[in-house]
Amino acid sequence: MAISGIWLFALSAALYVILIIYAALRLRPTAAARSFRLLMALSLVWTCFTLLEYTVSDPKLMLFAVRGQLTAITLLPVSFIHFVCSYTEKELSYQRLGLLLIVPVITNILVWFVPMPNLLWMEPTVLETRNSLIHHFGPWFSYLHTPYNYLVIVVSLVILAQSAARRQKLYRMQTALMIFAFSLPLLMNIYYTAILPRIPEYNYTTAVFSLTGLIILWDLHTFEFLNLLPAAREKVVEYMQDGVIVLDMNHRIIDMNPAAVQTFTAASSCIGRNMQELLPEACVQACEQLDQEKRRTQVEVSGSTFDLQLSYMRNARNEKRGIILTFRDITEQIQLHQQVRTLKNFDPLTGLLNRGKMIEQGERLYRESTVLSILMMDVDKFKIINDTYGQDTGDQVLVELGAYCKSLLKKTQLLGRLGGDEFVILLPEFTLSQAMPLADRIIHGLESRGISTGSRDISVGLSIGAASSSLLVHEQNIGGLFTLAARALNQAKQRGRNQAVSAEAEGFFG
Repeated sequence: MAISGIWLFALSAALYVILIIYAALRLRPTAAARSFRLLMALSLVWTCFTLLEYTVSDPKLMLFAVRGQLTAITLLPVSFIHFVCSYTEKELSYQRLGLLLIVPVITNILVWFVPMPNLLWMEPTVLETRNSLIHHFGPWFSYLHTPYNYLVIVVSLVILAQSAARRQKLYRMQTALMIFAFSLPLLMNIYYTAILPRIPEYNYTTAVFSLTGLIILWDLHTFEFLNLLPAAREKVVEYMQDGVIVLDMNHRIIDMNPAAVQTFTAASSCIGRNMQELLPEACVQACEQLDQEKRRTQVEVSGSTFDLQLSYMRNARNEKRGIILTFRDITEQIQLHQQVRTLKNFDPLTGLLNRGKMIEQGERLYRESTVLSILMMDVDKFKIINDTYGQDTGDQVLVELGAYCKSLLKKTQLLGRLGGDEFVILLPEFTLSQAMPLADRIIHGLESRGISTGSRDISVGLSIGAASSSLLVHEQNIGGLFTLAARALNQAKQRGRNQAVSAEAEGFFG
């Protein structure tokens, strides 16, 4: 064999090694990447045995090299269709893979274990002028092995073509380049098998396949097409703050991004396990509910709140093939929402309902209640407390007063701060005759206990004006009720403070 020919095969072997190393170091450990490495490894075996056949002179070693080539050749088409199915995300079950391997297995049995002559081949003859073997193949090789290999390769190319038709333009270019690259060794092998048996010549199919490897290597650098997802989309999933868990239809975990691993303190060993072994019970129940009813809910995990969304992965026939769970930590959003709600509805100093919310609740209770009474309260001489003890002490007095009044109320009764030192109590289903004893109780309780500010106890007086919706004649709304209570409160102050005055007793009607 010419030296240039030897270097051609040696160069091919070197390229296969580079491709295998590159795929191992640079590609994600996906099914497509593993299939690609196997494809290149079988091509490397084929090339090495071809080199051995063309460089030795011992007929026994030549025959051994040919057997090695046939082993790689019989497995290459199956490896190729497995790679194509992985790349196009088509399912190739173990049962189908086993059926695809029947013909290659029988062929290898004939190659290695059945003495010549057999259905595969006859005794080879040595071509002295070229120092190589001439093989005479039997019916198994000509009518089953060879057509079967071509059929598997053509089916694989058809699957690629169908995938290209469904993809975006950029990915169609990738797939078209793959079809072109893998067609080259196919055409070369057809040429060698159909024409060259009558002409003493070397089989350059494996060398041409190295050209396919070069094209794929260029495609890897240009498109990085062997990733399960395009590179940009993969990085988004890997580095996104949302947790992503991929399940099969049996709820087994098949992939997790780093955010999900951190959220659930999981490890790579979780892959392949049922989600019930990893996710908290609340999450599992939520997932089962989502699977049956809706697609979005909220779950609590380790004190954090997550927005959980479920979506399905579907194949080309729109069949459900997997489940994608997305966990988004919305704890801060909920806390912010609660803060906004608090600022909108609650007094920041006392934590009581503010004026706007009390009016809103008053309107609701006025509509829903058969009778509604209110107590409007004002701290007596509050300015003197501020001037004497300071504003911080004054604020503490208001906080303690609110807490004390709230402790005397039922759950259905509402307490709020109108502003400054003014408070109001809404008493649904309370008549004025029932509201007045509560007002007296508040006043007398403050007289006996005072307000403790930590460093000192302060005596606090309270003026209260009471009114009821039963007194409203003209202005029949919550505003009219507030007006009556305010008039009664002013009357209490005019009478000397620290007392409760009923609007009815004063003859006030709205």
